[in-house]
Amino acid sequence: MVSARELQRAPLLVFTVIIVALMGIALVAGGAWLLALGGSLYYIIAGAALLVTAWLLWQRRAEALWVYAALLLGTMA
Repeated sequence: MVSARELQRAPLLVFTVIIVALMGIALVAGGAWLLALGGSLYYIIAGAALLVTAWLLWQRRAEALWVYAALLLGTMA
């Protein structure tokens, strides 16, 4: 768990988590709409990966980089 004292020392981390989470929410919501219209599942998967990345960043876990790297590799494929 991240303490309030740690958050005061890491405002950039908090900002990054918020931005990544907002992008994830937008991709999941937009992806659901596109899927309902007959589109691809990609945007829901990408949004979920960004939400997992944001959560892992919040927990200060290095796995966040691996999830993000997997998202980038999957996108390039």
